[in-house]
Amino acid sequence: AVSQGKAPDVAVLELKPQDVPLSFEFSARAQGSKETEVRARVGGILLKRNYIEGSKVEEGSILFEIDPAPYKVALNQAKAQLAQAEAKLKNAETQWKRTEELYKQKYASEKARDEARSNMDSLAAAVQLAQAEVEAAQLNLDYTTVKAPISGVTSMEAQSEGSLISTGGDAGLLTHITQLDPIYVIFSASENEIMSLTSMVERGLIRNPENKSEIVAKLKFGNDMLYNQDGTINFINPAIDESTGTIKLRAVFPNPDGKVRPGQFLRLVICLLYTSPS
Repeated sequence: AVSQGKAPDVAVLELKPQDVPLSFEFSARAQGSKETEVRARVGGILLKRNYIEGSKVEEGSILFEIDPAPYKVALNQAKAQLAQAEAKLKNAETQWKRTEELYKQKYASEKARDEARSNMDSLAAAVQLAQAEVEAAQLNLDYTTVKAPISGVTSMEAQSEGSLISTGGDAGLLTHITQLDPIYVIFSASENEIMSLTSMVERGLIRNPENKSEIVAKLKFGNDMLYNQDGTINFINPAIDESTGTIKLRAVFPNPDGKVRPGQFLRLVICLLYTSPS
């Protein structure tokens, strides 16, 4: 006999596509967002260093002082030559006006008038040249105070106080400055990884991968500890390196406490949203 009892209850589960996190991990290395050499722009005796090696300095702060005495002398000489040139020009202008008036009254020849005008123009050019010499001398004097071109952390000094500095080669290098906040993290993705990502993009499985600002980047230190600041991708090299078959990318992270240091080896994790197919 067939049971006439109640049919059993059946649970129905509705399947819907949803976004799930997808991550890729790469070897990476930290790099200062700005790295610059501080070099002397004039030669002379290095009198003083005004910062502590390895400390943070602000843009525009005076780092080194080079003996300014010879440059002050050169500036005073240039100013004296300018004053002489201006005095000669003033006399030539007076002579020109006098000769021009005499020419109009038929008391001076045309040749005399032309010579007076030519002399005045020549001395005007000499004044301009002397003025340029004053500006160059002032610039050289200003360069005896070496200022920080950017804010950042200084390296060891390359020249000690009392050294004779020149402007060429290693003799002109004084120190390095590296900006730590923000910090750059450089990494490379293989050609196969790029092709895999591209395929997932074409199939609509990854959302907004080409919008670099929406790609979340995370950092892991050597002990697998996760850095507490998230970053973004701010550069993707348009070409693949033929020798390695990889493409170089760069992420940028806030680094207010200087926990990430230039040259540090890290693991970089890229987090994307994977859309499950329906």
